[in-house]
Amino acid sequence: MHETPERVWSVESVASEIAMSRPAFAHRFKSVVGTTPPAYLSGIRLDRAARFLRDPDDSEFTFSRERGIAPGRYRRTSIAVSSSR
Repeated sequence: MHETPERVWSVESVASEIAMSRPAFAHRFKSVVGTTPPAYLSGIRLDRAARFLRDPDDSEFTFSRERGIAPGRYRRTSIAVSSSR
């Protein structure tokens, strides 16, 4: 999760990769880490986004490189899609 937080992760897929059942993995993860796998992954993603935003000179370039679209255009497109639902 740390190396590729953008990947589509599921509790099932991680459990399968380490040869555990989904319930056993979810229980063990929460007992060791203190939170659920989806909540932990959200934290990783939010931390990564915060790092991008900390450097105002680099954040637009980094966003564009990562997403292939300028931040303003992404925002406008996202708002248009959200409002059409």
